Amino acid sequence: MSLSFWIRDYIFLPLAMLRREVWWRNLALLVAMILFGLWHKATVLFLLWGCYHGVLLVLHRQLQRMQRKFDWEPAARFWIPVSWMATMLLINLGWIFFRANSLPEAVRCCRLSCRPRATVRTFWWESVSIGGGDGCGIRDRGVRERRTRTLLQ
Repeated sequence: MSLSFWIRDYIFLPLAMLRREVWWRNLALLVAMILFGLWHKATVLFLLWGCYHGVLLVLHRQLQRMQRKFDWEPAARFWIPVSWMATMLLINLGWIFFRANSLPEAVRCCRLSCRPRATVRTFWWESVSIGGGDGCGIRDRGVRERRTRTLLQ
């Protein structure tokens, strides 16, 4: 059993079935995503990472609900690329909390990524790159420690 199924079966579904109100199901989803973040590591950054993704999922559900309520179906030719880009942008922005070494570093990176002069290359490649880009000052701790040791020798 994977972590996703365990949290769905033992956290989200029991919580969501306690009450039928939409706000309660959204709260259950948010709690489940916060637990996902805390499972990775019990720090403020992972708590924020889980909360961020929980809020995104709740907003997505609300958008779907509004579409059904008003019987609104946007043109697929326009909607598919826009929704794809928005998803990639928001998910990649969330990786900052996962990758940062400290809260001030994550805040700095978010500020740099969201400023009007941020370029596509800065945000998409350097700031959230798994390959170790340093657009926001985020580097792998091991790289930093090896550099420090090399400089001290």
